Amino acid sequence: MRPDIEILKANTERHKEHLTEKEIELIQKFRQHKKKMFCHLQHFQDERIVLENEVADLERLKAGQGVKWRSEKEQREERLSAVQLAEEALNEEFLNLRSKLQPARVSDRRT
Repeated sequence: MRPDIEILKANTERHKEHLTEKEIELIQKFRQHKKKMFCHLQHFQDERIVLENEVADLERLKAGQGVKWRSEKEQREERLSAVQLAEEALNEEFLNLRSKLQPARVSDRRT
């Protein structure tokens, strides 16, 4: 019976060693996987930061163009207003000249 116990103890010891080796392998694989996942996470975080900065740049550009567009619109509206005022002034001057010429025409016809 002693030899059977010794064989069982030896088998148990080999199984313990084998389990310990497998446990160490699993821990190493887990650490490698964890490191790999951390690298992926870091990459995605870096990419997110780059994209957020690009979006912020585009928003600033859009805001700047909005200001520029509004400024150009205001300038064109001012020019339009100035042209309309000049047109009205010319129409008034034309009507004044016309009214001055009508009495002269009437007096020319009478003579």
